[in-house]
Amino acid sequence: MNLDITPYQSDWRDEWDEFVLKESVNGTVFHTRNFLSYHPDDRFEDTSIIVCDGDTIACVVPACKDDHGSFSHAGSSYGGPVVHPDYYRVKRLSKIVDSILDHYDDGFEMRVAPSIFGRRLNDPIVYMVGRTHRVVRELSVYKDLRVNDLLESFRSSRTRTTVRSAFEEGFVAEPTNDVSDYQAFYEILEDNLAYHGVTPTHTLEELIDLKDRLDSRQTLVVGRDAEGHLVSGTWLVKASDTAWHNFYIAKDYDQGGHEATPCVLYRSMTLAKETGSHYLNFGICTEDGGKTMNIGLFDFKESLGGETINRYKLLLDE
Repeated sequence: MNLDITPYQSDWRDEWDEFVLKESVNGTVFHTRNFLSYHPDDRFEDTSIIVCDGDTIACVVPACKDDHGSFSHAGSSYGGPVVHPDYYRVKRLSKIVDSILDHYDDGFEMRVAPSIFGRRLNDPIVYMVGRTHRVVRELSVYKDLRVNDLLESFRSSRTRTTVRSAFEEGFVAEPTNDVSDYQAFYEILEDNLAYHGVTPTHTLEELIDLKDRLDSRQTLVVGRDAEGHLVSGTWLVKASDTAWHNFYIAKDYDQGGHEATPCVLYRSMTLAKETGSHYLNFGICTEDGGKTMNIGLFDFKESLGGETINRYKLLLDE
């Protein structure tokens, strides 16, 4: 195996994205240039690389410059090496990982996706990089969609009853790509996050841009009460063929009742399952870099039949 590392160039964009989404064993939409390019050109200094073995792309690594060297990737939910299936074997993979760390002169950190997003577990990458890096664990919750009845798989009988009653009484949860719905949802989201003193990761303009560039790989699921008012919603991204990722959950607390969020998440599950995906990721429920657990959030997500899984950050020693 004769590895050659080349810095990413923009004219390789299509080939990069084709490799990530159709060839690799662990690529997600968050590793694609299409996703990363929603950021303005001057927001990050790109340090991405392509690792080739002769004429074969063995691996690509999205990365940008940061205070420690390079991070994979500060403008994305997940990063790390995206690997060709023929090279996802310990002997070959270890050489690839070593060559990546050498290329970045050991000044390289990453956040890797939970294994539900790939066709192979990310344990080898975590172990190999973890020999020289500090492994930080953040606990996430996901829903396994491979059940006969999604609603019956909810652990809370009270929530099951609430969802059934809400739909019988005229509550509607549905996917939408109408810009006005994104705008209404974003207002609710801003209000929700303002209560905690934070703002959405994306601006409304960025969210609309991502809507257009991701097209069918994203959708907004909204909840409307019996009078047709938009009272809740969640934005979903089809991160890979195996899993959708839940980015935001928001509810109008003035108009939306207890049923609003469970109904929207239930519809999100059915939508993801209908596309052939196995999982819906609800996101992390830990705070302060994984040091503390939000027990209330865990309890809610687990009541919907959620299971826990680690998300890893591989960082240089402080």
